[in-house]
Amino acid sequence: MKLLDEPIPGLKVFEAVRKGDQRGFFVELFKASLFKNLGIPHNFVQLNESQSIGSVRRGMHFQWDPPMAKVARISRGSARLVAIDLRMDSPFYGTSHFIDLTEDDSIWYYGEYGFARGFETSSGINHLQYLVTGEYNALGEGGVSTFDTSLEDCWKSVSPIISQRDLNLPSIQQWATMSQSKHLKMEVKPSK
Repeated sequence: MKLLDEPIPGLKVFEAVRKGDQRGFFVELFKASLFKNLGIPHNFVQLNESQSIGSVRRGMHFQWDPPMAKVARISRGSARLVAIDLRMDSPFYGTSHFIDLTEDDSIWYYGEYGFARGFETSSGINHLQYLVTGEYNALGEGGVSTFDTSLEDCWKSVSPIISQRDLNLPSIQQWATMSQSKHLKMEVKPSK
């Protein structure tokens, strides 16, 4: 595996190297020692996969209890993956980043605890797989609106298909005034 980019401290883009020949290819998508060498937690406790049709937007989600880091990849189709730093004590608070990935990539997009994450699909059927360092807890999760002005340059679709839940998420400014926002700090590390 090789690190391709670290656009914000705590946010990494890395590639699992494919080995191929006339039969096809082989790739080690997860190997604890290789993740560790890149400074990425290897204590993942849950593997998720979502399927979406084209022009679907999901996010921006995060979890503080237990603290959850996430690494994601596209296994079918294509999508734009987006992250924003919501760690209240981060010098990069409010900084967003996006990357376009396809099923032809062996690229992972990692965000440590304190980053809100989301994605928007292109067309057809799309699958996003992601490993997380904390089991899902509905009482310890939150989100911010994908329509927040600080994220407007991250999205392609002007009229995405989006859930009612995600439509009702607060702006980043509103989230920052909520008592739960104090949980997103740089010094908190994902559970081991």
